[in-house]
Amino acid sequence: MYENPFSRKFLHNLNPAYKSPLRSTISGPLLEEVHSNIIARTDLLVSSLDRINVSMDKSSNIIGNRICNISVYLKYDALYYISEDIYVKRMTSPAAAQWLRNHLLTLSNHHLDYINSIANDTCKTMQGM
Repeated sequence: MYENPFSRKFLHNLNPAYKSPLRSTISGPLLEEVHSNIIARTDLLVSSLDRINVSMDKSSNIIGNRICNISVYLKYDALYYISEDIYVKRMTSPAAAQWLRNHLLTLSNHHLDYINSIANDTCKTMQGM
């Protein structure tokens, strides 16, 4: 956005003294700082829940990699928790269940009794979990 000539002119017209950030600044330290802050806030919010409701789904990204996703559901909202490229792992029902269990242990701080519900899609692998 900041390297686009139209955007640069637009921002200059708004405030000639404004110097737009470099791509390396946004994609490097700033992105890392924001990402760390959001993870910390999300972990704090999830740790304050009495019960944890999750949803798991598999999908493919734009280049065809297989991705497993987990979301956490709150009373009126949902939080993205993780999307993980499962590479060429053979995700049988037991393997998918173990993958999910490992993440639930982390998510619940090793208190699986806090897990209230797990929802997933209807493919045979997910049904077998």
